[in-house]
Amino acid sequence: MVLIEVVHFLYDAIRLDEKLLIREFDNLGINYRLVNAEDLLFEFPGVNEVAIAS
Repeated sequence: MVLIEVVHFLYDAIRLDEKLLIREFDNLGINYRLVNAEDLLFEFPGVNEVAIAS
């Protein structure tokens, strides 16, 4: 059995689909964290460039 402590919910804008999922997380008592994709920064090993999620 795999236990998940927190669901990291990645989004770019909170639309109807996201609102419905968040409501179900709340109804089911699921511990989640909202993560805005615009706040993420990706670094790739061996590459001298940085990518930003958009």
